[in-house]
Amino acid sequence: MAKAYDRVSWSYLCILMRKMGFCEVWIDMIFRHISSNWYSLIVNGIRQDFFKSERGLTQGDPIYPSLFILCVEFLSKKLNDLNNRANFTGFYMNKHGPIINYLAFADDIILFSSGCRYSLVLLMQTLSKYESISGQQINKDKSVLAVAPNAQPEEVNRVMRITGINHKQFPIKYLGCPLYVGRKKISIFSEMIQKVVSKISGCQTKFLSTGGKVVLIKNVQMAIHTHLLAAIHPPKGVVVQIEKMLARFLWSGTIDKRKCHWAAWDSLCLPYNERGANIRNMQDICNDFTSKQWWNLRTGNSLWKMFCMSKYCQKSHPVIKNWYSGHSQSWHAMCLIKDSIDHHILWKVGRGDIAFWLDNWTDLSPLYKFLPAGTRPKNNKISEMIQQGQWMLEDWDRFLPEDVIECIHSFNTILQHDIPDRPIWNLSDQ
Repeated sequence: MAKAYDRVSWSYLCILMRKMGFCEVWIDMIFRHISSNWYSLIVNGIRQDFFKSERGLTQGDPIYPSLFILCVEFLSKKLNDLNNRANFTGFYMNKHGPIINYLAFADDIILFSSGCRYSLVLLMQTLSKYESISGQQINKDKSVLAVAPNAQPEEVNRVMRITGINHKQFPIKYLGCPLYVGRKKISIFSEMIQKVVSKISGCQTKFLSTGGKVVLIKNVQMAIHTHLLAAIHPPKGVVVQIEKMLARFLWSGTIDKRKCHWAAWDSLCLPYNERGANIRNMQDICNDFTSKQWWNLRTGNSLWKMFCMSKYCQKSHPVIKNWYSGHSQSWHAMCLIKDSIDHHILWKVGRGDIAFWLDNWTDLSPLYKFLPAGTRPKNNKISEMIQQGQWMLEDWDRFLPEDVIECIHSFNTILQHDIPDRPIWNLSDQ
């Protein structure tokens, strides 16, 4: 970004800012700030003469992130406009799901496209146009090309010629998270294990007291892989191996020696009031992040939710969908935990778009739990169960207890069509 603001780049940036509604006074102020940068270096404690910058902003400049966002916003719009181009084939799981062209975090970006030659050419032309406008250059030496595992070698070579990016087999890494295909293997998470080993193998850790080792485990070891656990679950063998090393480090000061463990690791993970050391169990951390993913799936409105709904649920309610072989491990983890989490999501009825049987809106429990085993409830909305101010339960009410029926009839049947249904996390245990 440092060399992104020469005269040509600035002219394009001005056009972009005018389209976004910035006034000329603000644009001129930003230009003066960029074009009048002077620096002075301190050599051996003596300040040298000032010299004018010829590279624009540096990464430490406070205005740098804002202008970076303006430039990347241009790239975002151009990538999204590809969906409107004739004969461009984007990436999607099914025809009802969203078309995804890219995912980005700061300056780290993943681009998605089909293997069609025309689509790849359009994609590379968009990137070349962004390079000419912003002054940024794509580092193709650090970029990798990932294709389906069953792709033919000649297809891979064709894509490499068009993009100029080298192909790499899965797993690959993005933002420190391994991206893999198929079964989870311990080797994929070897770097995660190595980070734990490097932290507890230092000579300075030998002089720590038992309390100091506990603090190191809680505040350093768990923080190393927390961001990874938020995205994917490592195999059980990785969790067992890490916890075994942490236990050895706690009782012997090293991972190589075996000494008597005066308390089981599960006991150490208990809170203080239960005579534990309040060390977080990795499996509990995974379950906590999976619960958050389920909350985002049920209540959010993100691209991730639309993708998951189109891939795993289609038009069905996520509560009644199950995991099948071939689905992702993240969806598998959510399916394992959803029964213990979903009933804590209490819905405040607004316009009645939530499911009458499958969502918890009575604060008792989802109504399908009162139906006989094996009964598959319909995915009716609450608004569809009310006609002329009356509940239309048909013959389903014969399965419901009297207190549940009374609770249903106590609700106001006049829906508020201008207010959406609102989810609340209900902390009570039911």
